[in-house]
Amino acid sequence: MGEEITHRVIDRIGLRHTYFPVPGDTTVQAHPEGYDRLTPGGSLTGVTRQDMSWGWAAGALVSTNTDLNGRGPRAGG
Repeated sequence: MGEEITHRVIDRIGLRHTYFPVPGDTTVQAHPEGYDRLTPGGSLTGVTRQDMSWGWAAGALVSTNTDLNGRGPRAGG
């Protein structure tokens, strides 16, 4: 699945900093820090490093603002 998405979409429209993660991949490039309250009223917990492959074909793509800015029309959006 990831190879097809890379070949048919990512490479075709020139997204240089976008990829389809495989299990075990975590965010490693420069990005904002993310925090969440894992329980109602709980303290903030860092959730920046995650294995994004859990979303698989439903939305596992990892990208940057640089790739996404101005790409809408070419990506069909």
